[in-house]
Amino acid sequence: MDLVTEGVDLAIRIGHLPDSGLVATRIGWTGYLMCGSPEYLATAGMPGHPDDLVGHQLVGFVTPDTAVRFTYRFLVEGASRTMNLPARLVVDDGEALVDAGVRAVGLVMATDYLVAKHLDDGSLIRLLRDFEMPSVPISVVHMPSRNPTPAARAFVSMLRRQIGKT
Repeated sequence: MDLVTEGVDLAIRIGHLPDSGLVATRIGWTGYLMCGSPEYLATAGMPGHPDDLVGHQLVGFVTPDTAVRFTYRFLVEGASRTMNLPARLVVDDGEALVDAGVRAVGLVMATDYLVAKHLDDGSLIRLLRDFEMPSVPISVVHMPSRNPTPAARAFVSMLRRQIGKT
């Protein structure tokens, strides 16, 4: 997204940022977790290794507006391994992704903050922990020519407090 063209004061970015000329403020960290519902796992079985995902139903994610498909990444034998896996369903909304996982449509990989309450209440089970990639930064970015307004600064402060709880 071009912040100037779109008239956006602040944007949230997840991941390591390329040098773009934007001013970035790190507000927290997140990790991507592979999860499945107890109902799904009872019928399909529990994957023990990323290679086991080939035999499972997956719910995929595409970035809204760009249709860029999320790729699954795992840490296997100390190295990052990317897997392009077919999906039974593809969504462009994080809450829809998690909801599909809870409803036993298939396995999902989502950010820790999206699945936290479902892991706590048992409606999702965290899978493949030994193969999770390291956490990535969450940043708020803005154009260097635009100083954040008091409202924007308050919003960033609130995000830091909320993300610090996850």
